[in-house]
Amino acid sequence: MKDKLQTLTIFILLLSSVYLLFLNFGMKPKDLLQSTKLEAEEDQVRPAQDLMEDAIKPESLAINFGSGHHTLIDNPLKDGYWDDIKEIIKQIFQEKGKSTMALDSISEDLYSQLLDQRSIYMEFNEGLTTLTILNALKAENNSQLVEKFPKIQSLYISLEKPFVVIKNEDNIKLLTFDDLKTENLNIKVANLFLDGYNPYDLSGEILENKNTNYIGRISEHKIEKITYQNLLQTLDDQQIENIIKKFFKKDLNLIREIKEEGIQTIYVDGDKILKITNQGRISYYDPQIPKIKERNLYISLETALSFISDTLGIDDSLYLKEIKEVEQKGRPGFKIIFGKSAGNYKVEIADENIKDYLEVDVYNNHINRISKYFRGHAEERKTYIKVGEDQNLEAVIRRNIKQINQNLKRGPLNQDQILKQIQEANIIYKDKGDQTPLDLYWQIKIQDQIIELKIEN
Repeated sequence: MKDKLQTLTIFILLLSSVYLLFLNFGMKPKDLLQSTKLEAEEDQVRPAQDLMEDAIKPESLAINFGSGHHTLIDNPLKDGYWDDIKEIIKQIFQEKGKSTMALDSISEDLYSQLLDQRSIYMEFNEGLTTLTILNALKAENNSQLVEKFPKIQSLYISLEKPFVVIKNEDNIKLLTFDDLKTENLNIKVANLFLDGYNPYDLSGEILENKNTNYIGRISEHKIEKITYQNLLQTLDDQQIENIIKKFFKKDLNLIREIKEEGIQTIYVDGDKILKITNQGRISYYDPQIPKIKERNLYISLETALSFISDTLGIDDSLYLKEIKEVEQKGRPGFKIIFGKSAGNYKVEIADENIKDYLEVDVYNNHINRISKYFRGHAEERKTYIKVGEDQNLEAVIRRNIKQINQNLKRGPLNQDQILKQIQEANIIYKDKGDQTPLDLYWQIKIQDQIIELKIEN
């Protein structure tokens, strides 16, 4: 009995030592049980309603703590922010029991001043209509309010008083309520302020322009060092076969296979074609588009999301980046493009031949084309990098005035003129398509031109 107790004691001490070793290296024991997964696995297939609600989330979320303190949440799904905001959106547009006290127009200047109060600010994808957002949330809608705001360019939620501000191309309206349920958001924002955050400034505070843009103080950011890999290379033959079956809904021996050595494998079933490249892209094409009288964004988006979830899977790092109207053989449809975020920033692809991580051509209930670039985190211990003050926006612009002017339609401009004309300035990761850490860049929009300036670390 004594020997058994000694053996048990030694075993427990051994487990404890291993556990502490894992923690020392920033790992959790459960991480050892998780292999690199492709998004197409069964546990990634989600209900259509959840997919729709997540797809229409804001592209980014700004948190204004007040007194000149701001930050951006790149993925609003983090920490449940989007869950709380969805309920507030429903409350704003609900038909029954509405408690709106006033609907007033306000100026751009007043709107900018409100951003220095404790609040949440968000921008939605410009291709989304208000009705699509409300339908995706299964929300009752106030038809009069929807008519005033067919699209929501931005939404401001006060965390101090019960009011919101909705902006579109034609209006900036302040809606005051008897009550607005912001308790959960207030708690999250207060905790974030205490725990620490990546600081941002409003463009008007440092660039002397009136754009509602948040500029990161990158020298004060906690920046995650991220390496991407080709996720298709992590799969075995059986996993690849399962993906093929999901597209064609039949066994592999009933599908024609064409190998282009070192480049790609093509699978053909009638008119349908599936390509899997060595680079890590999966492309699917089905040319048989049925006759369609008119395009429907809600139906098309739901069709696209359900099909992708069933075949390739959708992970939380994807966000709705662009919606374009397309037409083929007189049939109207949509091209829906999804981007990717990592750490606290969006990720752009360096290869100009690859538009983005996920593209879908959809004609209401019919998927015409899909292209997905399977890139994701390589398994490694989480580490962080630091950059100096010489990588903040103004310093980087000062060093690159010549390059900036070479890209401008109207110029040349000096540094002050450039700063005043900046429309957007975002920090991004750049994916080079290899297995080295993602690079950091300033992505600047000026005179409707996109210019990228590398951030050194």
